[in-house]
Amino acid sequence: ININSDEMLEKMSDIVWAINPGNDSFEKVINRLRTYAKNSAETMGIQLHFKPGKDLERYRLDMQTKSNVYLICKEAINNAIKYSGCHNLSFVLQHVDHRLSIGVIDDGKGFDTLRDFDGNGLKNMMSRAQEINADLRLNSEKNKGTSVSLFLNFT
Repeated sequence: ININSDEMLEKMSDIVWAINPGNDSFEKVINRLRTYAKNSAETMGIQLHFKPGKDLERYRLDMQTKSNVYLICKEAINNAIKYSGCHNLSFVLQHVDHRLSIGVIDDGKGFDTLRDFDGNGLKNMMSRAQEINADLRLNSEKNKGTSVSLFLNFT
């Protein structure tokens, strides 16, 4: 009950944060993800490498995009920390022209991406990416880690 209550409170906090119009800049999304990744990685002894892009404050996101980007990245971070057995976790942001790339990369055990999964995490990430017309790519190789890359187009 305690674990479920904690998860419910965290989800409620994410919802309240996401609908706050004061949090509409991409920079605020990234700062919240950085805090989440740092806190989660530290408790597991994982080294976090955060490589933010420049000029993030210039990007404004609508509520749907902001929420989906946040939840996709949070799920990717959570999966890496929970399942990969990694020692290092990188969060990399890059933008070229009007395309923004967000990468969550671990040096963990990797997995077979063609295998069916019982959970909903990866399915939800794909669905969220599709909802905001983003491209989500998953690459993993046994004993070589996993990378989740989200590509967003900005005008």
